[in-house]
Amino acid sequence: MSLRGHHQIPKCSIQPARDPKEGPFTADEAAAELGVTMTTIHCWLREGILAGNQVAPGAPWRILLTDQVRRKLSGGNAPEGWVSVSEAAKRLGVSKSYVVYLIKTSRLEAVQVSVRKQRRWRINLDSAPCRQQTEMFSENNNGPEE
Repeated sequence: MSLRGHHQIPKCSIQPARDPKEGPFTADEAAAELGVTMTTIHCWLREGILAGNQVAPGAPWRILLTDQVRRKLSGGNAPEGWVSVSEAAKRLGVSKSYVVYLIKTSRLEAVQVSVRKQRRWRINLDSAPCRQQTEMFSENNNGPEE
């Protein structure tokens, strides 16, 4: 900013939003729209959970908030039968970090929900790219059959 002022270089003009509902929004506007902090927005951008771009490093973020993105990150209620990351990992027979990877790469349908004051993922296992694991031992089975 001081270099621009010293050399009388005008600042980047902020273009008005094309669509007041979808944006593009800056990081602070997106935070207000989703009801989260700027730190959360920057974390989601860094982790790839939320897509955004910058014209240049240090420039304001330009974030599109489609209906699908809003549903995914809004913190509302998950549909009936959707499960937590831990439960999804257990049922799919994969690690929790792999479940989060599937969420980030949009290969697993998931939404953010509010649990007390924290945000948690709820996952639709029907959208999983791998099959669910069957129970190895039933409750009535005390061990392997002979």
